[in-house]
Amino acid sequence: MSGAGEVRRHLLREPRFRSFFVAPTISQFGDRISELAFPLPAVLVLDATAAQVSVLTGDGLRSRAAG
Repeated sequence: MSGAGEVRRHLLREPRFRSFFVAPTISQFGDRISELAFPLPAVLVLDATAAQVSVLTGDGLRSRAAG
């Protein structure tokens, strides 16, 4: 418990906690963008079918799971 005179610091101002919290958040954001960014050009530019897009998406998921 903190005393009345002790100033409580916000967790995001702690460098170690910030890197612990922010790094996975950015990684997850990048993963969600990748899920859209890989299939979208295939559909828009290459006129890929649903089966081709599913193979492309599955390959992306497999490579992330392996790495």
